[in-house]
Amino acid sequence: MIPKGLFSQIGMIILSVGIIITYIKPTFAEIKEIQDDIAVYERQFADVQSVNSDLSSKVARLESVTNNNRTKLSKYIPNEVDPIAVQRDLKLIAEEAGVIYRGAGSEGTESNNRRRSSNSADSDEETNLPSPHNFTMTVEGTYPQIKRLFSLLERNEYPLEVRSMDISKLEGIFLAVDLSLATYSYKTPEDVSN
Repeated sequence: MIPKGLFSQIGMIILSVGIIITYIKPTFAEIKEIQDDIAVYERQFADVQSVNSDLSSKVARLESVTNNNRTKLSKYIPNEVDPIAVQRDLKLIAEEAGVIYRGAGSEGTESNNRRRSSNSADSDEETNLPSPHNFTMTVEGTYPQIKRLFSLLERNEYPLEVRSMDISKLEGIFLAVDLSLATYSYKTPEDVSN
Protein backbone atom coordinates (compact mmCIF):
# COMPACT_ATOMS: atom_id res chain seq x y z
CA MET A 1 0.00 0.00 0.00
CA ILE A 2 1.39 3.40 -1.02
CA PRO A 3 0.75 6.21 1.46
CA LYS A 4 -1.20 9.02 -0.13
CA GLY A 5 -0.99 11.72 2.48
CA LEU A 6 1.48 14.58 2.52
CA PHE A 7 2.66 13.84 6.05
CA SER A 8 3.27 10.21 5.30
CA GLN A 9 5.34 11.14 2.23
CA ILE A 10 7.38 13.67 4.25
CA GLY A 11 7.86 10.97 6.91
CA MET A 12 9.10 8.55 4.27
CA ILE A 13 11.59 11.14 2.96
CA ILE A 14 12.86 11.82 6.50
CA LEU A 15 13.12 8.07 7.13
CA SER A 16 15.09 7.57 3.88
CA VAL A 17 17.45 10.48 4.74
CA GLY A 18 17.94 8.94 8.20
CA ILE A 19 18.79 5.56 6.65
CA ILE A 20 21.28 7.24 4.28
CA ILE A 21 22.96 9.18 7.12
CA THR A 22 23.05 6.34 9.65
CA TYR A 23 23.77 3.31 7.46
CA ILE A 24 24.78 4.04 3.85
CA LYS A 25 27.19 6.95 4.48
CA PRO A 26 29.24 5.06 7.16
CA THR A 27 29.28 1.99 4.92
CA PHE A 28 30.69 4.05 2.04
CA ALA A 29 33.29 5.54 4.43
CA GLU A 30 34.34 2.01 5.51
CA ILE A 31 34.53 0.91 1.87
CA LYS A 32 36.73 3.94 1.03
CA GLU A 33 39.07 3.14 3.98
CA ILE A 34 39.32 -0.48 2.84
CA GLN A 35 40.08 0.65 -0.72
CA ASP A 36 42.78 3.03 0.56
CA ASP A 37 44.32 0.21 2.63
CA ILE A 38 44.27 -2.08 -0.40
CA ALA A 39 46.05 0.58 -2.48
CA VAL A 40 48.72 0.99 0.25
CA TYR A 41 49.21 -2.79 0.48
CA GLU A 42 49.48 -3.07 -3.31
CA ARG A 43 52.21 -0.37 -3.38
CA GLN A 44 54.07 -2.04 -0.50
CA PHE A 45 53.71 -5.45 -2.14
CA ALA A 46 55.17 -4.02 -5.37
CA ASP A 47 58.07 -2.52 -3.37
CA VAL A 48 58.70 -5.86 -1.63
CA GLN A 49 58.58 -7.67 -4.98
CA SER A 50 61.11 -5.19 -6.37
CA VAL A 51 63.45 -5.74 -3.40
CA ASN A 52 63.02 -9.51 -3.63
CA SER A 53 63.83 -9.56 -7.35
CA ASP A 54 66.87 -7.32 -6.74
CA LEU A 55 68.00 -9.62 -3.92
CA SER A 56 67.48 -12.69 -6.10
CA SER A 57 69.59 -11.19 -8.89
CA LYS A 58 72.37 -10.34 -6.42
CA VAL A 59 72.29 -13.83 -4.90
CA ALA A 60 72.44 -15.34 -8.39
CA ARG A 61 75.37 -13.07 -9.21
CA LEU A 62 77.13 -14.08 -5.99
CA GLU A 63 76.56 -17.76 -6.69
CA SER A 64 77.91 -17.35 -10.22
CA VAL A 65 81.39 -16.51 -8.84
CA THR A 66 83.68 -19.36 -9.75
CA ASN A 67 85.69 -21.26 -7.17
CA ASN A 68 88.88 -19.92 -8.76
CA ASN A 69 87.68 -16.33 -8.23
CA ARG A 70 86.59 -17.12 -4.65
CA THR A 71 90.08 -18.44 -3.96
CA LYS A 72 91.58 -15.26 -5.41
CA LEU A 73 89.27 -13.14 -3.25
CA SER A 74 90.19 -15.03 -0.08
CA LYS A 75 93.88 -14.48 -0.95
CA TYR A 76 93.28 -10.78 -1.63
CA ILE A 77 91.82 -10.06 1.82
CA PRO A 78 92.22 -13.19 3.92
CA ASN A 79 90.94 -13.88 7.43
CA GLU A 80 94.50 -13.94 8.77
CA VAL A 81 97.83 -12.44 7.72
CA ASP A 82 101.00 -14.46 8.25
CA PRO A 83 103.74 -11.87 8.93
CA ILE A 84 106.53 -14.29 7.97
CA ALA A 85 104.88 -15.07 4.62
CA VAL A 86 104.44 -11.35 3.88
CA GLN A 87 108.11 -10.66 4.66
CA ARG A 88 109.10 -13.59 2.42
CA ASP A 89 106.90 -12.18 -0.36
CA LEU A 90 108.52 -8.75 0.07
CA LYS A 91 111.97 -10.33 -0.29
CA LEU A 92 110.88 -12.23 -3.44
CA ILE A 93 109.37 -9.05 -4.94
CA ALA A 94 112.60 -7.16 -4.21
CA GLU A 95 114.69 -9.88 -5.85
CA GLU A 96 112.42 -9.92 -8.92
CA ALA A 97 112.67 -6.12 -9.19
CA GLY A 98 116.46 -6.36 -9.12
CA VAL A 99 116.92 -4.12 -6.06
CA ILE A 100 119.26 -4.89 -3.16
CA TYR A 101 117.09 -6.19 -0.32
CA ARG A 102 118.26 -4.81 3.05
CA GLY A 103 115.45 -6.20 5.18
CA ALA A 104 111.77 -6.22 6.09
CA GLY A 105 109.94 -6.29 9.39
CA SER A 106 106.47 -6.52 10.85
CA GLU A 107 105.12 -3.71 12.98
CA GLY A 108 101.99 -5.67 13.94
CA THR A 109 98.32 -4.90 13.60
CA GLU A 110 96.80 -1.48 14.12
CA SER A 111 94.66 -1.41 17.22
CA ASN A 112 90.92 -1.36 16.51
CA ASN A 113 90.49 1.12 19.36
CA ARG A 114 92.65 3.63 17.52
CA ARG A 115 90.53 3.28 14.38
CA ARG A 116 87.17 3.67 16.14
CA SER A 117 85.57 7.04 16.61
CA SER A 118 84.04 8.24 19.85
CA ASN A 119 80.53 7.74 18.47
CA SER A 120 79.37 4.25 19.47
CA ALA A 121 77.18 3.86 16.36
CA ASP A 122 80.20 4.53 14.15
CA SER A 123 82.40 2.14 16.12
CA ASP A 124 79.91 -0.71 15.63
CA GLU A 125 80.06 -0.17 11.87
CA GLU A 126 83.87 0.02 11.82
CA THR A 127 84.32 -3.35 13.53
CA ASN A 128 83.53 -4.99 10.16
CA LEU A 129 86.34 -3.13 8.41
CA PRO A 130 89.49 -5.01 7.44
CA SER A 131 92.34 -4.74 9.96
CA PRO A 132 95.61 -3.26 8.66
CA HIS A 133 98.89 -5.12 9.29
CA ASN A 134 101.93 -2.85 9.05
CA PHE A 135 105.32 -3.80 7.60
CA THR A 136 108.58 -2.02 6.84
CA MET A 137 110.98 -2.70 4.00
CA THR A 138 114.40 -1.28 3.11
CA VAL A 139 115.93 -1.64 -0.37
CA GLU A 140 118.60 -0.04 -2.53
CA GLY A 141 118.65 0.28 -6.30
CA THR A 142 118.52 2.47 -9.35
CA TYR A 143 115.49 4.56 -10.27
CA PRO A 144 114.21 2.03 -12.88
CA GLN A 145 114.62 -0.81 -10.37
CA ILE A 146 112.67 1.14 -7.72
CA LYS A 147 109.92 1.82 -10.28
CA ARG A 148 109.78 -1.91 -11.06
CA LEU A 149 109.56 -2.67 -7.33
CA PHE A 150 106.49 -0.45 -7.01
CA SER A 151 104.96 -2.02 -10.10
CA LEU A 152 105.40 -5.49 -8.57
CA LEU A 153 104.00 -4.35 -5.20
CA GLU A 154 100.96 -3.04 -7.06
CA ARG A 155 100.35 -6.36 -8.86
CA ASN A 156 100.72 -8.56 -5.77
CA GLU A 157 98.01 -11.18 -5.02
CA TYR A 158 97.00 -9.29 -1.86
CA PRO A 159 97.02 -5.52 -1.32
CA LEU A 160 100.28 -3.92 -0.26
CA GLU A 161 99.46 -0.29 0.41
CA VAL A 162 102.41 2.11 0.60
CA ARG A 163 101.78 4.22 3.69
CA SER A 164 105.03 6.19 3.66
CA MET A 165 108.27 6.28 1.75
CA ASP A 166 111.66 7.84 2.45
CA ILE A 167 114.11 8.04 -0.47
CA SER A 168 117.71 9.10 -0.04
CA LYS A 169 120.52 9.33 -2.60
CA LEU A 170 123.52 7.04 -2.26
CA GLU A 171 126.76 7.05 -4.22
CA GLY A 172 126.39 7.29 -7.98
CA ILE A 173 122.94 6.53 -9.34
CA PHE A 174 121.75 4.41 -6.43
CA LEU A 175 118.85 5.26 -4.14
CA ALA A 176 118.00 3.93 -0.67
CA VAL A 177 114.27 3.48 -0.04
CA ASP A 178 112.61 2.92 3.34
CA LEU A 179 108.98 1.85 2.91
CA SER A 180 106.12 1.56 5.33
CA LEU A 181 103.53 -0.87 3.92
CA ALA A 182 100.17 -2.23 5.04
CA THR A 183 98.12 -5.24 4.08
CA TYR A 184 94.70 -6.25 5.40
CA SER A 185 92.76 -9.10 6.97
CA TYR A 186 89.20 -9.44 8.23
CA LYS A 187 90.17 -11.03 11.55
CA THR A 188 92.61 -9.42 13.95
CA PRO A 189 95.01 -11.62 15.92
CA GLU A 190 92.77 -11.08 18.98
CA ASP A 191 89.77 -12.48 17.02
CA VAL A 192 91.79 -15.50 15.89
CA SER A 193 92.84 -16.40 19.43
CA ASN A 194 89.21 -16.29 20.66
